[in-house]
Amino acid sequence: MFADPIAVPIHCEAGRPVLATMKAGLYARETMERLPAFDSQGEALGQTIIGRLKIPPPEGEAVAIPHPVDYTFADGIALAGYGIEHLPERELRLTLYWWAQGHPTRDYTVFVHLVDEEGTIVAQGDGPPLNGDYPTGAWAPGELVVDRHTVSLGAGTEHLRWRVGLYDLATMGRLPVYGPDGLRLRGDQMELEME
Repeated sequence: MFADPIAVPIHCEAGRPVLATMKAGLYARETMERLPAFDSQGEALGQTIIGRLKIPPPEGEAVAIPHPVDYTFADGIALAGYGIEHLPERELRLTLYWWAQGHPTRDYTVFVHLVDEEGTIVAQGDGPPLNGDYPTGAWAPGELVVDRHTVSLGAGTEHLRWRVGLYDLATMGRLPVYGPDGLRLRGDQMELEME
């Protein structure tokens, strides 16, 4: 047995932060054929996963938050602000600036609903933060996580507003959220204004 340290550079344009999966293996250089790997019971492995590695966001980068807000969720999560972009093909991108105040105990899903004056959902973009690349369970206190969600608009898009929150996909239970006054919000959802 011997130690074989290998430096793996992170590309400067790689998406960060991310919870990366580390894989390793051996291959024949002449043929590029991989050597098969087996587990302790002799079963063939399709791939050899060593573990998961957290690659944090770059340090020292200043982030300008277009619309600062002050919403606090249970389990050590806060929303520091948001931004809205109008994209081609009648799409909108909502950028959420999550601030980890603690270490969340679960991987939560974000719900992003665009609703009309009657509260009817006209578009939505639910999903885990950063498309699952950086789940909330990996967040550390003090991190600012920039999370983008895109929705497609239909007809009749006047007087719309956003409803946003977090939920546990396993139970579908929403994470409690509190406003700047410390009071719990009805429906455990924030209402964010359109620009």
